[in-house]
Amino acid sequence: MRINNAMLVVLAGFALAAAAPVAHAATPQAQSVLEARASDLIGDAIEDSRGWEVGTLVDLLVDPADSHIVFAVINAGSRFEAPTRSLALALPDAKVIAFDGNLRVDMTLHELKRLPALDDVLDSLEPAQKARLVSVKALVDASLQSASGSDLGSVNDAIVDIAHARMAYITADFDTSWKTLGKPVSIAKPALRGKGDDMAVIADARELRSAPEWTEAGAQLANQGLWSRFKRWIGLN
Repeated sequence: MRINNAMLVVLAGFALAAAAPVAHAATPQAQSVLEARASDLIGDAIEDSRGWEVGTLVDLLVDPADSHIVFAVINAGSRFEAPTRSLALALPDAKVIAFDGNLRVDMTLHELKRLPALDDVLDSLEPAQKARLVSVKALVDASLQSASGSDLGSVNDAIVDIAHARMAYITADFDTSWKTLGKPVSIAKPALRGKGDDMAVIADARELRSAPEWTEAGAQLANQGLWSRFKRWIGLN
């Protein structure tokens, strides 16, 4: 596989497995969601440390320079004084664990109610820092282009490790003329151009030709060894 300083192509994935039950009325199960599709996480309910649903994950803001997920954006639920307000949860200051399809934060409801509004947080950032932040929700709808602006395909999804506040890589589809069956490939530390609806991932066609194809089965096999480490990290072993 060819690797250069501009783009590193990797193959990883995510694993889902059940863990020991915890003290909760519905006896939920922790899941080994270390690397998961952003499209699967966005829209999930957010729970406080006791398991009460307090809102919904609506976006992740990432700094592509180091792939760090800086903020999880939460839409406040009915338990807040201002429902539907967007709140900024700083990562990795808060630990986030998957429970039965929801995302549980290690904060009480009282602590979550004190989260700042997203707009206030963004306004407090230095202009350069604010400009670096990228919406993962927008990223998964980005186009895939060459440096000259030629259309190569489109981003398929972003694979994120929300527990450790990092974006592992993106998956991208491109035209069948570039690769057999046009299957998705994985791209780490993508180079970006533009913002919002005009965002594009810049790729080198030669690198795409040699990029590993991304498949669900292959991703699961690549990530199986992470489950035991995840259980130790959250204290289940």
